[in-house]
Amino acid sequence: MNRLFIILMLFSSNVFAEIKQIKGEVTDIDLFAKTPSKYDVNDVGLAAIYINSPDLLPGCGNSGEKRVIISTDHPLYQSVISLALTAKTTGK
Repeated sequence: MNRLFIILMLFSSNVFAEIKQIKGEVTDIDLFAKTPSKYDVNDVGLAAIYINSPDLLPGCGNSGEKRVIISTDHPLYQSVISLALTAKTTGK
């Protein structure tokens, strides 16, 4: 079973969001552009990490998908993606 402990600091424009520890199964990872309607090499990318966990609420008010989204300009992006991909592929 994929298990992952993540401590994330999510940022909004000028406000720090809550730090939360999440334990659960990484079920999927999606990568996409912040503005998918037009191509821009300077656009920020986003990664959605879907986690089956009772500690996580559904994203954007959806009734089913529990996910964490992190942008490529976040200082911990590389570390979070590495942890998520490792957890997904190794089942740890």
